[in-house]
Amino acid sequence: MLKSNSCPLNMDKYLIVYRCIISDENGRILILKRSKVKEYNPDKWELPGGKHHAGDEAAFSLETIIEWETNLVVETSNRAYYYSTRLSTEKGKYQGYNYIEVTGNANYIGGEIKIDEDHTKYAWVKNDEILSYDLSLESKKSLTQYLSNIKDQAKTPVLLSAKVIIRNKGKILFLKRASTDTFGNQWELPGGKLDYFEVINELVKREVFEETGLVTAVERQVLHINSHVLSQGKYRGYTFIETISEAKIVAGRVKLSSEHSEFKWVSPKDVFKLDLVEHIRLPLTELFLKTSHNE
Repeated sequence: MLKSNSCPLNMDKYLIVYRCIISDENGRILILKRSKVKEYNPDKWELPGGKHHAGDEAAFSLETIIEWETNLVVETSNRAYYYSTRLSTEKGKYQGYNYIEVTGNANYIGGEIKIDEDHTKYAWVKNDEILSYDLSLESKKSLTQYLSNIKDQAKTPVLLSAKVIIRNKGKILFLKRASTDTFGNQWELPGGKLDYFEVINELVKREVFEETGLVTAVERQVLHINSHVLSQGKYRGYTFIETISEAKIVAGRVKLSSEHSEFKWVSPKDVFKLDLVEHIRLPLTELFLKTSHNE
């Protein structure tokens, strides 16, 4: 059975934050203390990272964000990701925003710490001491999951994935999976998993180009977020955190990779006549209902 826990978002107000659990050669974790004058989480300790807005023209990797914030060179890993979302109720410019935080892992490679103006201190902390610090709620959640994973290596692994709606003359592009793949001969949206700790824009553009040969530009970064546990294939038992975005075609014509056998431009009213991959049907249903309701 497929399990789903979907979280539709208000597109007008959302904020995505990427953070990183950086480990040094002794297994200690880097945390930063926020300035007392910050509106949100003043004087709290947190994991390094930064915001990414849907309107940003450039999308940077987490490694770049960490270098800007701390002057450190790190190497990110896709061992595990920790994910949370909530509505921000605190006073300030992000009050009422849908707050999404994704935390990944990285290893310290080199460099000396030079913290930015948003922080006053830093500390490398042992695993068994870190939860005693006055942490921000989001960083505490991520670190709790991380420490739990260390104790229980059999815990369900998590993968991040992004799918994208591409329209042409009112129709949506769907791809048919190759018969030899998991969910063979079923239809899905373009997109795929994170190979590295990319931001959503980077992932969507890379995957669409690899799968279809199309050059795209993301117009709406997060239309929908859902989570599901796969019931078959090599990722059976994995929890997928999957976003649906919207992009426009900049250049190119569809030329499929070996992952798919056919493509089809489908009108919205005919989408659910397709034999859709199991885990994309529910979020598309919710997304289409939401769009119809808003109209």
